[in-house]
Amino acid sequence: MIRRALALAIPIVAVGAALGPGCAQRSVNVNVRSLERSGRASFVCLAAPGESPALPLTACSRRVAADLDDFGVDEAGNTTLPHLYALVTQTTRGEIAVIDLTTNANPVLDQDPRVPGANFLHVGAQPVDIVSTTGGSATFVATAEIGREGIFVLPSTMIRPSAERPSQGLNSWPGCSLPSAPGEMLLAIDPAGPEGERGSCDVPYGSPYLSEEGEPVVPFQHGDLGPEGMGRQKLVVTLPDMGGFVVIDAQRLLDRTAGSYAACPVERWVPLKAELPPPGDPPSPPPMVACVNPEPVTPSTLPLGAPRPSGIALSGERLFLGDLEQPLIHTVDLRTPCAPVERPPLLTSSLVEPRRIVTTTRLGVSEAATVDFRRYLYAVDADEGSLMIFDVSDGATQRTPLVRPHAEWNPFAPPDRIQFNAPVRDVLLASRDLPVVDPETGVALAGMRCDSDPRLVVCRDASDAGCDLETLYRTSSTFDTGASPTKLRGTFALALLTNAQISVIDVDDLDAGCRGPKFFSRTLGCSAIGPSGFGPPENAPPGDMDADGVPDGEDNCPFHYNPDQADTFESEAGGTPDGIGDRCDGPNSGLASTNEASCNTVVRNTPRSLNYLYTSEETGLRGEPGLQLLPLLYDRAGTAQPDGDEQPQMRAPVPADGTTALALAVGNQRLSINTYLQNADGSPATYPRAGQIDGRNALLMNLEDPRAQVANQAWAVSYEGTLPGFGGNVGAVRCAAGCEGDASGKRWDLYDSAGLFCGRGVESAESVREQLEAAGESASDAEVRGLADFMEIASDLPDESNAHWTDPSRGVCTYDSCRAEFGLAASPTPRREFTIREAYEDHLVLDRPQLNDPSSDLNCCFPGSMTYRVRARGQWIASSQVTGFLHHVIADPETSVCRNSCDPTLARMNGRVRSATSSTPGCPLAEARPGDVVVCEGDPRLLVNPMFQLAITEGRRACGGDSECPGTPCEQGSCRVPPQRDMQFRFSTQGAFIPVQVNLASSTSDMQPQSLRFLPATGELAVTDGSLEGLLLINFGSLSISRQFY
Repeated sequence: MIRRALALAIPIVAVGAALGPGCAQRSVNVNVRSLERSGRASFVCLAAPGESPALPLTACSRRVAADLDDFGVDEAGNTTLPHLYALVTQTTRGEIAVIDLTTNANPVLDQDPRVPGANFLHVGAQPVDIVSTTGGSATFVATAEIGREGIFVLPSTMIRPSAERPSQGLNSWPGCSLPSAPGEMLLAIDPAGPEGERGSCDVPYGSPYLSEEGEPVVPFQHGDLGPEGMGRQKLVVTLPDMGGFVVIDAQRLLDRTAGSYAACPVERWVPLKAELPPPGDPPSPPPMVACVNPEPVTPSTLPLGAPRPSGIALSGERLFLGDLEQPLIHTVDLRTPCAPVERPPLLTSSLVEPRRIVTTTRLGVSEAATVDFRRYLYAVDADEGSLMIFDVSDGATQRTPLVRPHAEWNPFAPPDRIQFNAPVRDVLLASRDLPVVDPETGVALAGMRCDSDPRLVVCRDASDAGCDLETLYRTSSTFDTGASPTKLRGTFALALLTNAQISVIDVDDLDAGCRGPKFFSRTLGCSAIGPSGFGPPENAPPGDMDADGVPDGEDNCPFHYNPDQADTFESEAGGTPDGIGDRCDGPNSGLASTNEASCNTVVRNTPRSLNYLYTSEETGLRGEPGLQLLPLLYDRAGTAQPDGDEQPQMRAPVPADGTTALALAVGNQRLSINTYLQNADGSPATYPRAGQIDGRNALLMNLEDPRAQVANQAWAVSYEGTLPGFGGNVGAVRCAAGCEGDASGKRWDLYDSAGLFCGRGVESAESVREQLEAAGESASDAEVRGLADFMEIASDLPDESNAHWTDPSRGVCTYDSCRAEFGLAASPTPRREFTIREAYEDHLVLDRPQLNDPSSDLNCCFPGSMTYRVRARGQWIASSQVTGFLHHVIADPETSVCRNSCDPTLARMNGRVRSATSSTPGCPLAEARPGDVVVCEGDPRLLVNPMFQLAITEGRRACGGDSECPGTPCEQGSCRVPPQRDMQFRFSTQGAFIPVQVNLASSTSDMQPQSLRFLPATGELAVTDGSLEGLLLINFGSLSISRQFY
């Protein structure tokens, strides 16, 4: 009552201020918030007050009534405007708020206008869940008040205030007590038999239930659930503390007399099992070369508690229950709630953290099957708030979370779950459609998929008869109608996050077939198109991915079915065949799609993109991953260098098939990369350098999975750059061999307990040797030393006047000998550089130094600890603002040396690129351009990371003899121009992946979302807030807040 008195005082104070003497300011109307600490919500559709007001939810709509009493009752007394009501639990007050969603006039119902403030329906304290019957006749509320755990029943005839009925209290409702605090609950159907429904699980079909002696029941006194159809409704209520669930007949509970609170009439008690398969040995990794396998991790063997059910979901005849103690999801055969049978569970786990015991909270499951008859269960990981996805289709055998195909494309995301920037609070799967009407039959055809098959007859508009209606869903040329990122048509998962955002996940997008490129290729992450013309072939033979009978290596259009290999297309200028099949470049040859830059724009069970993956100056769209400007080269002083033959050049790798056209989005343009053999008119292609854009630096964005583009960020690719994390580290050098001789014979190790040399990606000479040998390249000592990382002393010598130089214990070195050997920090000599022979997490094994003066002992010249850097030799190092320096170096579990990981999901975690001085052997374009350096896909000298791939070629200078080429020979009139240390290519990426999310807290920072429901009747999502925002409704079509009630 204190809260209500305060709420009433707000407008009074405002009025008093307005009347005060000398006060010139206006009064301020303050919205009084009547809902607080909302928990969960349920919904009913009701006609005008009468004997049988309950209606199915589908009878209500988005129509708006003038006021609470406007039901559009016609002359025959029929309701034409039923009202939709939300019943929202108030968790701290033990009440149920009733909100009329059909009117905007005082929608929050005041159950007792005689008492100031909003008055709600009183139930037991701590309401934890609420469900309504399918036909809206009654609502059941589970309460967890200590000592009064139970269920209250709210007949729909009594939830609206009435002047003829006294205000409702605890004694106004039928109820029953439970032996333990309830958790989540739902309604399930016991199907009727030939003789009709059975009143309970223990009587024959067609018979009423048999009440216990003294049971306070009067049949149908609060309504009859039978007319709602489908069978006998049963409450399935979890009891977490007891490790199971109970089944209660809904009608029998509704028949209880008001104010009764006897024990609930439990018909079935189902204790859940804790049957986990014994942990097996981890699979043996395949033998690999030049890499090491991470240490095998076995699952935890810690003792587990008894089952404790959490979230609950029903899909058809199967009941799923999460568990807060066991790493599983219980699966119960519920053909009838009267005979539940627990089946083998789903097994929760984490590939990233195999030792962790993964438990679950909320569950969501798809009701409708996808086009390939798949159903999915989404489960919230209790510890980290991520989403696991299980295939629960009929006949599915996998019991563990689904693993994302091609996890190596996006190593930033865990392979077996979806992770967000905040934990998931609740999850649901919902379906939505916008069916077009067949003009010939007048029937709206639900579930029709957008089809990009170019052979279809295109409809001019919705009234066009005799055309293929699937074409009506295609995106318009101006991208303002048809399939789009924000047009949700199909089945989607919606994750309610604790930061008050809703994230949208694609499950079965009906428009996915029109969202993709016109021509498929491997670089776009595509599967080949088979004989159907718009889908992948079934059972394609190896080496013939489009199943057209032509081997991929000989196919002039390998990703598109074209058994005739026709190549007759000629340009308007009278060109000749260009070696690319007409199916790939002829008129009307491409799919009638959005021409977005990836075949994985829409991917099942992954977050949905907010943008078209398309860049065009005409449309103004800039969603395709690309660059803001083309890469520029800078010298070590930071001065931009002009493009030219003598400078290092950045290039995109050339496709090996010779038929794939490459492009790069730059700003709002899409520029072609020079990789083709012939011009459109059939003449030989002429351009300065292959893999560039008309002689300008370029690279190739990885478009297989646009979700790997995690940020728009600035990149720097530096020659022999310092590895990030080693800008000024401090370590101690210790003599490891030859310590009794002079400095020239000593070998040193560098120790730094905070070095993290493996974790920061150091590659030693021995690691480089193994990689070169595995790639079939020369692994001579010179080649190895030319590519191994080195330690560079960054410390300065002690000042010439320092007492160190007169200390007899220092050794035989002098300031002059040390300066001559190592130089100063501002002007170092090459003898400050020590090749790293082997690397461990905490120390480096260094090669013997090549010293001029045997007296120049390291410990003498650099007493105490020294500052050092680690640099790459003969390689370019790529690093960025957000993702940093990418690598997959780990410590070998057996020897502790630093080596690349064999984990295939980390294959693209790379940040190094070697300068290329010759073309890739066997590359078709290289054979056609003997004077160019052409680097093809798959070349080991490439940098391939999750975001892009690139090659760097050395510059060349015209020469007349070796004297004009310091350090390199003059060959055929030109010589190599090696790059200089700290030269740097710089560029910034654009088109980072942005998920579709709805921000519920745009006007407040104090929001604690609790639950998420979908209302098919209005096409809205309903979110309850555990703070003061009450109930929010989100338009599923526009993904914006449509209404709010507080």
